[in-house]
Amino acid sequence: MRSKGGVKPAIPCLTDLVDKLEGLGGKTRRNLLDVRRCVRNIDARAAVPAAAPNEITTGGTCILLLAFGAMCLCHVPVIVP
Repeated sequence: MRSKGGVKPAIPCLTDLVDKLEGLGGKTRRNLLDVRRCVRNIDARAAVPAAAPNEITTGGTCILLLAFGAMCLCHVPVIVP
């Protein structure tokens, strides 16, 4: 139920810092700062492409990392400009 003076959550932009997102715990924030270490901890056989960002600081870098993951799953060559 909304109240007249209630604060509505803001929709994050691609340039917004990840720290601004609501509901992220401390462990998640630490994992976002070293993606390769986090992936190795989950699965030792998994690897993040060298051209992919290792640190997620904004919404834009998160989307870029997701795009790398999708390309790797589909066996599409990754071309970095």
